[in-house]
Amino acid sequence: MITTFHRQLIVLTALSLPTLWLSGCSSQPDIPVHEVEYQRYLDENTQAVQRQQQQALDTAEQALKQSEAQRLSFFSPGYAQQLEQAVSASRQASLTGEHQTLINKANEASNLLELALANKKQVEKLFENVLQRLAQVRELQADKVQRRQYQQFLQNLQTHFLALEAQQSPTETELNALLIQLEQLQRSTLLARYWQPAHSTLEQAASEGAAAAAAQTYQRASALVDDTGSYIQLQQGDPQEAARKGLEALRHAQQALFVSREAKRLQNLNPSQAEQAVLRFEQLLHQISQGLDGKDRRHMSLQDQMLSIKQRLDELQRQTTPSAAVPPAPAASSTPSNNAGEQSAP
Repeated sequence: MITTFHRQLIVLTALSLPTLWLSGCSSQPDIPVHEVEYQRYLDENTQAVQRQQQQALDTAEQALKQSEAQRLSFFSPGYAQQLEQAVSASRQASLTGEHQTLINKANEASNLLELALANKKQVEKLFENVLQRLAQVRELQADKVQRRQYQQFLQNLQTHFLALEAQQSPTETELNALLIQLEQLQRSTLLARYWQPAHSTLEQAASEGAAAAAAQTYQRASALVDDTGSYIQLQQGDPQEAARKGLEALRHAQQALFVSREAKRLQNLNPSQAEQAVLRFEQLLHQISQGLDGKDRRHMSLQDQMLSIKQRLDELQRQTTPSAAVPPAPAASSTPSNNAGEQSAP
């Protein structure tokens, strides 16, 4: 027989079961202390590895920047190339997470930088005269004017730098050979810059018959062109003097070309065309005369008009600079000249 007490006990038990079940589901077991410490260790170790990798990559990149700043690809081409390869491998290892490879390649880049700098120091000492001469030739723009010859010399020079990396110092004979090559490079550069333009212009004048149509002008230009070429070829002289001679030769060659053209044009004129040519030239002189002092000088021969204008210019120059002793120009004559050459207009 179920008593009242039993009924109350059953009710209390039924009411307490859901509470016990809910409290059991909401509680979690505690994580052991040693597991927490291990996780903290893993996090800290991962951060340390990441910092170490970044430092290694920064070291490699800095080595490459210093190599470029010191122009080690020129002074130490072998070491510089290996350094670039080591940095490239470091970058790849950083992307793929190869920790030890990254560290090794970064250290390799640093070591190669030291070797390359040491080789550069040796190059600057042993090849001092060659490098100084090379700088002079570069100032003449040999790298632009004689690009192929210049690049060939650099390649030859760098074979000696590579040999020095292998502990093979240059001999006196090899150094002298390099200096001779630089002399040839300078000579060809000067010829290309200062002689070739005048020579080409003179050849153009010759092809148009300047030797016959303007013989005196052509011969003078030809002599100056030859003199410029001889100066550069034989004297190996001052580049500034070569430039002066070259410009003078070019101007005379241009003069020979254009005088020849004008002379042939005048020779082919009929009387009416010749008259118009003279009048056009006289009109130019008249415009100059009007601007100079307002005088009309067209009653004079062309040569006398030019002499009168020159005389007036000399007077104005003396008035501007009283202390300058300028010899007077020949007096202009109003008498027509009998020289046919003086009557023709260019």
